[in-house]
Amino acid sequence: MYQEERLISIIDYVKEHKRISVEQICSLFQVSRDTARRDLVKLKERGAIIRTRGGAILPTIHDEIKDYSGRLEIVSEEKNMIGKAAASLIREGDHIIFDASTTVQACAEHLPDISCTIITNSINQAEVLSSRRGRISIFSAESFRRSTDFYMALP
Repeated sequence: MYQEERLISIIDYVKEHKRISVEQICSLFQVSRDTARRDLVKLKERGAIIRTRGGAILPTIHDEIKDYSGRLEIVSEEKNMIGKAAASLIREGDHIIFDASTTVQACAEHLPDISCTIITNSINQAEVLSSRRGRISIFSAESFRRSTDFYMALP
């Protein structure tokens, strides 16, 4: 087996079993410990694994934080259900603080046309609520962050 084929097989094994040891590489592919270590070094250099004492695991995948409009699309059905349930708890005369999250926007979209006071730092929530009865107060801080569409205080 060529090295590239072995590297692919090692990655496949780690994906299935979550980890692999040098000893497992040696027995699975009939190679020496030095060859197993060289394979792990190569995979680490490619960013395909994280070396551990005597083996390797897969790297943790961190999702990129998307801008506000991108986050509106993520698990939108679930956010819609949560927003609808939360909006059903709001009563006439309530005072509510809405943050700048996309799940809270779903709540704002389902808010019944009742008179209540809403405080928010979110341009999006203010826009959604602008057609509703009641008072909307926008908390304005020192800085507007365009990627997340909210005002924030500077340190």
